[in-house]
Amino acid sequence: MRLRALALAVALLAISSQPAGAQACSFTNTGLDFGNVGVATSNNIQTTGTFTATCTGTPNTQVRICANFNAGSGGANSDGSLRYMLQGVTRLAYNIYTNNGFGQVWGSFTALWNRSPRPPGMLLSLGANGTGTLTRTIYARLANNQTGIPTGTFLSSFGGNNTQIAYNYSNVQNCQPAPLPNLTQAPFIVRLTNESTCTVSATNLAFGSTGTLATVKTTTNSISVNCTSGTLYEVGLSNGSSGGTGPTARKMSNTATTSKVTYGIYRDAAMSQPWGSTSGTDTLTATGTGAAQNYTGYGRVPVQTTPPPMTYTDNVVVTVTY
Repeated sequence: MRLRALALAVALLAISSQPAGAQACSFTNTGLDFGNVGVATSNNIQTTGTFTATCTGTPNTQVRICANFNAGSGGANSDGSLRYMLQGVTRLAYNIYTNNGFGQVWGSFTALWNRSPRPPGMLLSLGANGTGTLTRTIYARLANNQTGIPTGTFLSSFGGNNTQIAYNYSNVQNCQPAPLPNLTQAPFIVRLTNESTCTVSATNLAFGSTGTLATVKTTTNSISVNCTSGTLYEVGLSNGSSGGTGPTARKMSNTATTSKVTYGIYRDAAMSQPWGSTSGTDTLTATGTGAAQNYTGYGRVPVQTTPPPMTYTDNVVVTVTY
């Protein structure tokens, strides 16, 4: 009877419902590099990375993997809807997502976000040889309309509890708040280098209609420049497309006549500072703030012989050098 009882006990032990082989997993994360971009002049800046898991264990089983991505060294806001990269104390907002629709933040049960956002659950299938590999794309996007961001590199590093990975045998994909039996880390870095960029726009310099050029005509226009914070830049105006020879000797013309109208553009209301394209002489210089900076161009048509009645125009190119 003892031998039978012992044999029965061995048989019961052999048909346990849990896989007997211990699983072992290793993980890598390429990190997220936004590259070199101009934050002030671009929206919807995105990048991707790759999370890879390699596991061994009992053949023909599944391993559930829960990769918790916490706030990172740059921190996050209270609900996890924004993470931050840092340059010194300056923050650059972004976030990490589970899909390319950027609808679900890739979160963490180790974060103080009231368990939302949560990490996605992943199931890795082990083959007949007891091995398997899983890859998952990580999506990241910069928050739009961030102004006053200085140039240079912004970073957030993920290590330790900021990238806690839990795994165990399971056929249930959803992650749970309770820690899984096995814990490890796969450190990674989020990086962006903010380059100096500038955009420019301008309104027309319209002198209107007149019957004679026996008196001086004046008008103004607006030139708007938006450069990355801290960027030194210079704004120059060409001599125009109608044969102008200098900032105060530009020409308006009409193809129906050889007559031209002389005019000038100035940087000041007193019209004592011509606005041209010679660096250090007649250009405008400033430092970017990350927001639009507006300047006024002052136009003057001096007294001159009145040409035949028709519309006279010129095309002036605004160049921002930085």
